Amino acid sequence: MTVAFRISLRATIVGGSVERMAESVAAVAEHLDDIQQHTHAFLGFTLSSDRKARTALFNMYVDEDDPEDAVSAAHSWATTAIIAVGDGTRGWQTYAHPEERERVPA
Repeated sequence: MTVAFRISLRATIVGGSVERMAESVAAVAEHLDDIQQHTHAFLGFTLSSDRKARTALFNMYVDEDDPEDAVSAAHSWATTAIIAVGDGTRGWQTYAHPEERERVPA
């Protein structure tokens, strides 16, 4: 059986209004989808947000043998998508350590 890792990363969105936050989350999701379509090891993702808490939760499925490599890849993809939107990482404060890391069947 093939396995992968589900990496969960939480970000706090500090810049702009709540409406702007919703637009940013949607735009980041579009960029993540593009990255996922062109990256073999990026198996899929979900991105949810909590407007009141001003947070976003990334769940990314990564085809890697090593959990640290999976975390590094997920963090890189999230950062790339945020920067592609033009928000920069100052507007999105991500945590380097995952909220959760779990081995899952692929």
